[in-house]
Amino acid sequence: MKLQHPLRIFVLVAVFGALALAASGPAHATTIWTNWNTATAGNPGSASGTLGGMTVTYNGQLGNWDFSNNPSLGWVGGLGSGLWNAFGTSPSTYVGGVVTDAPTYNAVVMTGPEPTLGFPAVVNETITFSSPVTDPVMAIWSLGAPSVPAVFIFTGLSNPLILESGGTDEFGGGSIEACTDPTLTVCSATQYSTGTVAYGEEGSGTIELPGTYSSISFTTPDSEFYYGFTVGEQTPEPETLSLLGLGLLALPLLRASLARRRRA
Repeated sequence: MKLQHPLRIFVLVAVFGALALAASGPAHATTIWTNWNTATAGNPGSASGTLGGMTVTYNGQLGNWDFSNNPSLGWVGGLGSGLWNAFGTSPSTYVGGVVTDAPTYNAVVMTGPEPTLGFPAVVNETITFSSPVTDPVMAIWSLGAPSVPAVFIFTGLSNPLILESGGTDEFGGGSIEACTDPTLTVCSATQYSTGTVAYGEEGSGTIELPGTYSSISFTTPDSEFYYGFTVGEQTPEPETLSLLGLGLLALPLLRASLARRRRA
């Protein structure tokens, strides 16, 4: 049974209104994080995990060589569990800007170079995605220590990184910062909301890396007892996808309606 003309018009208006709302309204997204599940500690070391439906791999320095296999600390082979909310750390430290959810999975645990133990002073570190990721985000835990700053220096960025959130961790530190010069004294004195360097003196928080990436490269040239990171992405909320799908389903109805009008 065919829809009567007024009902057909009503359906078209309602469905295409939904399509317009999904396409032109403000984007609603939720943050998901990599579930790191295998790792080999070392300098260099490696780790792998899953992010949504893709595989994420990391190659670079990995693990605190004093504690990398100490389950009592939650660290096994360079992966740290429970660090994002350890000792009452608030999830708000990692939520802000585009980041809607704090990480809960393992962190990749690092120390920076340890030349006295025979580990190289600088290791090129790379995160690789099995599929390109647009505007990835990174959560950083406990970067540096009081009066012992440390940095992530990013290379090959499409755009400057954006500081999205920051706050205290269990050691009483503050937010990570963004800056544009890898020199520690310059970063300490001149901090920004964007840049190519993430800086911390016991700093925690999240950054966004605007652009589309198959891999992210950086170095961590400063020795510090331990710090960690993970990487994530933004995914559309189900209701946004539902609205878009509803609009797309109306296309055949519109095509048939236009064809009848041409024949008439």
